[in-house]
Amino acid sequence: MSIIEESEKSSRTVTRSATMRDVARVAQVSQSTVSRVLNSAVSPATAVPISEDTVRRVHDAVRELNYHPNLAARSLRGQKTQLIAVMIADISNAYYHVMVRRIQDVARKHGYDVLIFNSDHNADEERH
Repeated sequence: MSIIEESEKSSRTVTRSATMRDVARVAQVSQSTVSRVLNSAVSPATAVPISEDTVRRVHDAVRELNYHPNLAARSLRGQKTQLIAVMIADISNAYYHVMVRRIQDVARKHGYDVLIFNSDHNADEERH
């Protein structure tokens, strides 16, 4: 579900993705609580316990709003992109298909995305 807003200045409708703030509003908790619930699988339990009811409300709101974390915002805030860039000389070469697939499989297991760049054997492209 996307969030639909009507602009006060015009009659047009704007659709946007749900934010952590939207999840907090629907779950009736703070944004920091939403963050702690969603990141609990990534980091150890916090010093302040979160009730099962609160965890359930947050997860219900995430599903209801179809919330997905904004990876760009997370990258800026945490100064980590979780992105691996792979430069390939010729993407049409079958050897690279297998190699890139394996890189992507391992990266995904560890929470990374893979960006593939084809250089077409151009040394100038490969230097940048």
